[in-house]
Amino acid sequence: PKDAKLPAEDSRRFFGLCSRWITTQLKAGDEVLAKQRASPFHLPEKDVPVVMVGSGAGVAPFRGFWDELRRGSQQAPAALFFGCRHPEQDWLFKEEMSGSVKLAASPCAALARVQVGPKRPLTCLHTAFSRPGEGKEGKYVQKLIGEQKMSVKHWVEKMNGCVFICGSTGMGNGVLEALAEILEGGKDTVEQLRKDGRIVAEMWG
Repeated sequence: PKDAKLPAEDSRRFFGLCSRWITTQLKAGDEVLAKQRASPFHLPEKDVPVVMVGSGAGVAPFRGFWDELRRGSQQAPAALFFGCRHPEQDWLFKEEMSGSVKLAASPCAALARVQVGPKRPLTCLHTAFSRPGEGKEGKYVQKLIGEQKMSVKHWVEKMNGCVFICGSTGMGNGVLEALAEILEGGKDTVEQLRKDGRIVAEMWG
């Protein structure tokens, strides 16, 4: 259907990745082949640090993560790095996200010692807004990885933590590059961790 676009509050219309293709490339009677694929996103074993990096709608799978962590007894760090355009217009699950974090807007240094409670399963939350408005300088989520490099490095290298990345291809590649800059062994280490399933990336667009 041609009205598959979702109207925003300001009357602008946006296509989804799939709906754009369906409404612009297909005609009535066309057949579409589809394949169901299992999600590569699964929480690791108990007490393994989890680093979640998502932009925009890419935060969706992590909502399931922190809900699962809330029901469990995870004691290892669980950090969320989230980015979107504007904090008041585009921040999905803002209240739920903020209410799930133990140390909002705080440095992650030495958080390997912080225990995550069932009511607040996220150890820390770091946010980046690319178009914050009012003359403020924009920031992309991949930059947050560099800002918290000591903690991320410790969790991945010393505690065998896992990194999950979800969002646009540009963002995802930027995060992978940031990880290569802070991890010993650089790109080779990142590639090996991806093969081992300790860095999992779901990217599109």
